[in-house]
Amino acid sequence: MFLPVRLAVAALVSAPLGACLPAQQGNGPASYASPGSAAPLCTPGIWSHLKGKPREAADAVPAPMRVIGPDDVMTMDHNPSRTNIAVDHGGTIVRVFCG
Repeated sequence: MFLPVRLAVAALVSAPLGACLPAQQGNGPASYASPGSAAPLCTPGIWSHLKGKPREAADAVPAPMRVIGPDDVMTMDHNPSRTNIAVDHGGTIVRVFCG
C-alpha cells in the first residue's frame, strides 16, 4: 500500500533535477562546446609548452579555462571543452588537461 505512494513521491522529488543537466543535441553526449563549433575547444597538446612556466603564462589560454592550485577546491563537473591548468605551490604550471 505504501509502495505506490513512495514511488509517486520519488518521481515528484527527482523530476525537477532534470533541469540541472546540460542540454543534449541528438543522441550523443551532452555538448559543452560553444554554439556552432564542430569539435570541443580543449586542446591540451597545443598548450603543453606551458609546463614549467609561471602561472601567468596560463593567461594566453582562451576560455573556457581554469587554473587549479594544489590546495584549491575544484568542482568535479566534466566539461570537455574546458582546459585545466594545474600549478604547484610555487606557481609553476605542472599539468595541462581537459575537463
